[in-house]
Amino acid sequence: MNKSVFTNTGGLKLHQERLQELQDSYTLFNALGFLAGDFSIIEGCVYNNSNNTTSDGVLFINGEVMEFRGGVTQASIIINEQNVNRPYKNGTIQTVHKIRWASFGTGTGSISWAGFQRCYPTRGLEAILNAKASLTAVNQLTARVQTLESINAVFQAAGGVILWMKPASEIPAGWAEYTPLRGKFPVGLDPDDSTFNTLLGQGGSKQVTLSANNLPPHSHPIDSSILKRKDGAAEVIDYGNDVPVKTIAADGVTSTGNNTGGSQPVNILNPHRIVYFIHRIG
Repeated sequence: MNKSVFTNTGGLKLHQERLQELQDSYTLFNALGFLAGDFSIIEGCVYNNSNNTTSDGVLFINGEVMEFRGGVTQASIIINEQNVNRPYKNGTIQTVHKIRWASFGTGTGSISWAGFQRCYPTRGLEAILNAKASLTAVNQLTARVQTLESINAVFQAAGGVILWMKPASEIPAGWAEYTPLRGKFPVGLDPDDSTFNTLLGQGGSKQVTLSANNLPPHSHPIDSSILKRKDGAAEVIDYGNDVPVKTIAADGVTSTGNNTGGSQPVNILNPHRIVYFIHRIG
């Protein structure tokens, strides 16, 4: 930084230029405030919760290190400036010094107090940084979170259903039974099959009752013998016996077996295990 020398022998007249040189030299100290960053609390400004006041301190505002005069805490601060005037050699009164400070207040150019942050001592930054996660670790965690969010999106959209194999009383908060699937199997939608091309459509049955059209072509053996007589008629003889049991006319031969079957519906359920279907509700 600049340095003024006033200790030389021979005497030095103190002109305005020398004073400006001093002003220029210590103005450089404002640059140190950028280590903390704009709108920083460098010193003091301690809040007292018991009486809602903030103590005096030092702020860095718009590239300028500035005194802060505390008081009752408000939402914003203002910058104050007071001119110190003195008579010059030519008799005029002019400003020779400007006192600037910040304080709580409102008005044109006011600044939100909530935007100020207390800076950390640089000697402690290394320990603080060492305690932080590395950028690589943060990026890895971010990627994992994004993956989990992508997986979970189907449930957050309230369109996904999963199996739950514990009692209903243990269903986690934010989930509920999906009652439209009670007693039903989900089937994949097939746009090329009219049976399965409607989203949320229903169909199927647990049992089916067969009709004759459902049976394959077949025949049944009849345990009897037919003996033709000379007059053209025939007698049906019980199989294994010689006693006639029925006479059949010569112009027609008919035979009827005994009825069988009970018309019971056929169970067509696949092997299964009962579970709950649950979905996300919030």
